[in-house]
Parts: sequence; structure tokens; C-alpha cells
Amino acid sequence: MKQPYKLVLRTVVLFASILAVTSVSAQRIEKDYKNNLTYYHYGYNAKLEKSFFGGLVFSDNRGNKVEYSKEYIEKEYPELIDNEEGQRMFLMDHISRYKYTSGYEAGYKIDFSGKVIIEDNRGNKIEYSTDFFGNKVFEDKSRGIKRTIGKDILGTYNYKSGRESASLKKNIFDRWEYQDSEKNKVEMSINTWAKYLAEYRSEEAVFLYLINQYLSKGQEWSWYF
Repeated sequence: MKQPYKLVLRTVVLFASILAVTSVSAQRIEKDYKNNLTYYHYGYNAKLEKSFFGGLVFSDNRGNKVEYSKEYIEKEYPELIDNEEGQRMFLMDHISRYKYTSGYEAGYKIDFSGKVIIEDNRGNKIEYSTDFFGNKVFEDKSRGIKRTIGKDILGTYNYKSGRESASLKKNIFDRWEYQDSEKNKVEMSINTWAKYLAEYRSEEAVFLYLINQYLSKGQEWSWYF
């Protein structure tokens, strides 16, 4: 279920991130004869192209390949459709993530029932759907773990997995604050929060990153980011 705030937030963060890209980096991105975005710098080259079925595919000369189905793009990144500047930033984001990795492959798609499936060539697989209350239910197939994440009417993000729990909300000082069942508590400055949003593109993704860092100890969600 696409929520209006999520689309607006992603659009704002996306264009803010575009402004932060240096002119040198921007000059390295060109279009090839098939109208795909390409990048080349000191022996490293990458490209973002449309797949046969209308999705997007990132690939580079280090053997990395990440495919996004048309349905997944429409659901999670509608701001990329027919948006060249947005796609340029999307390409730069993938370059920063995979430039020093080799042979990594992953696929993001939606099945016939509307369930999102994310799977890579290193044995990781996550499926998620939305429950009756609008919460996302993640099933980590590779580890046999189920997680639930959602946002309540007060704007607080909540996470639950077995005995583990976490929350992310604005405190009385209008600062974002993360807490979890391991008694971790982190208040983020305005600059830190802006940096996280620019990197992870949505409040929910920042929340998952913090869970990975403080509750999962970086062992279970790192591949997803």
C-alpha cells in the first residue's frame, strides 16, 4: 500500500540528493546508443538500463547485477519512471554500493499475489507483504525469521520480531529518536537525520538500518542495504 507521505518524502530526498552530487560525478554519466545511462571512471564502468519487460537493471564490469521488475519500480520507486535525473542518482547510489564488490547479483520483484520478493546469489531471501493494519510483514526465508514493521497514527515506527522490538519517533525536542528492547537509545541531530535520509531515501529504510546496527548487530540486514 503506497502511502502519500512516503512518495512525497522520497521525491524531496531524491532531489536533495541530486543537488549534492558533484559536477565531476555528473559529468561521468552519459547515454549510450541504446539511450541507457552509463558511467566510466578509472577503469570502472557501470550502466543502468531498461529491461525487456520495462524494469531497471544495474550492472558493472565487476560482474555485479541488480534487477528491479517493472512492478517493483512502480510500487517502491514511482518517482524514477520517466525521470532521467532521478535515474542518474539511482545509478550513482548503486555505484557507491557495489563499486568495491564483485560477482554480486540480486533481484527485486513482485509475485502474482502482490508479495515483494528480494533475493540474491549469496543465499539471502526476503519476502514481504502488508497485513490488515497496513504493517509490512517481512519473512526472512534464509534464516526462518518473521518481522513486522509499521507506522502508527501518531507517526511512530514500530518493529517486532519474537521478543525483539524497536521504535523510531520524534521526541519533544522534534528530534528523531530510536529505542529498542536491548536498551539502546539514540537521538539524532538534524544533520545526522538528513544524512541518513539522503543515503537510505525513506524514514522506514533509516529505521531498518538502525535496527540492523543496534538490534541485529549488523548480522541479518546488512545485505538488504
